Amino acid sequence: MDKDALRSFLLKALMSMVAPSMGHEERRDMLDCMFPVGQSLDDETLDAFAQGIAPPPREFFAKWIGIFVDKVLDEMPAERLHAACENDQMAQAGLYVAYLDFCRERQADMDRDLEALRLECMTRMKQ
Repeated sequence: MDKDALRSFLLKALMSMVAPSMGHEERRDMLDCMFPVGQSLDDETLDAFAQGIAPPPREFFAKWIGIFVDKVLDEMPAERLHAACENDQMAQAGLYVAYLDFCRERQADMDRDLEALRLECMTRMKQ
């Protein structure tokens, strides 16, 4: 598999693992993290707010997954990447864990993107 095909496969695989997975609990956790320590909302209020929050748009995930995949293609051994493409569940799980680690490293940058999305949504709501 050439590098472009490998990149395409990894993008699709990670998008299918990540983008649709933000369910109620993930939205609730995201809300809980937005409050300073000691100022969190009670469980009932968090649940109510989480019901009304849509997950971030696919473009958000596509951007960060794309950045991750480009990094992985440069740094990870080709055999490991090819194993993930051959439906090796352990290799795919490892890829997902590597993506989560990447997200932790880039949390501040991702938070800025999410804040920009929030401001954009607020602006649209006011119009």
